Amino acid sequence: MENQQMNVCASGNCGCTHHHILPIFMILIGATFLLGACKAIDPVMVSYIWPFLLIVGGIAKMFSHGCGCGEKKN
Repeated sequence: MENQQMNVCASGNCGCTHHHILPIFMILIGATFLLGACKAIDPVMVSYIWPFLLIVGGIAKMFSHGCGCGEKKN
């Protein structure tokens, strides 16, 4: 049973929301740079947006405590 639990988490199929935080913020940061390169938003705004997204993502990751789905239970 424990092996199944670890495999489910390693494959990314456990459904816990904290597994999606990093990819979401990477997509947002990439979209910010893409919109800046396409001149859809002002390049000065890009210089304010991407550090803000990194800070918010770091805070969200820090306080997301995780589910412990990949930990062995004794």
